[in-house]
Amino acid sequence: ILLLKALIAFGAKGVATVDLKDALWPEVSGDLSFNRFKISMYRLRKMLGCEDAILVSSEHVSLNPDICWVDIWPLEEILHSATKAWYEVHVNPEKSDHAVVLTQKLSDRIKGGFLPEDKEIWSVQRHEQIKHNYLFCLKQLCHYYEQSSDWANAIKYYRKGLSVFPDSEYLYQRLIKCHATAGDYDQAKEVYNLCKNKLSLIYGIRPSSKTKEIAESIAG
Repeated sequence: ILLLKALIAFGAKGVATVDLKDALWPEVSGDLSFNRFKISMYRLRKMLGCEDAILVSSEHVSLNPDICWVDIWPLEEILHSATKAWYEVHVNPEKSDHAVVLTQKLSDRIKGGFLPEDKEIWSVQRHEQIKHNYLFCLKQLCHYYEQSSDWANAIKYYRKGLSVFPDSEYLYQRLIKCHATAGDYDQAKEVYNLCKNKLSLIYGIRPSSKTKEIAESIAG
């Protein structure tokens, strides 16, 4: 199962066997590393119940898309399209509608990062990559709504982002500001308290001075 996780973390398509061996067995090399890879590959194919589920050629490994399906594939396809769309908006703002629709679809589909409970370095790196790209798109979407003074939608999607990545202090900062600007000071204060609780629970830290300043600036 560890080989399968690593294969998916590296993209599951055309992954160099040397990368898999270095990630899974960094303490060994040469024939010993090759033998461990062969044994793990045999066990994985047996577990999947089909030898053709894993394609190995020219020192590269792939999951066979005709046999295997990974739920992260369609998510990453939308994520890539949304990210590309927002970069295009920076060049031509008239293309914003397409980027908005893609990011709304992305927010509806994403439920979390990549194996967030895993501590393996390759899982953490993939998780952070997905998180970084999703938050980029989400920030662009919410900024679009803020510019239009559409506080309801800005609040809606900031909250969606926090439901997926509750450790993003930036989202709390913007959500506090949106509630305050909309005149809902009680909600703004509740978001600040939520931020304090989540950061303490997840990281054992307090909100940054910037977040405190935003919360203290709230009137009402």
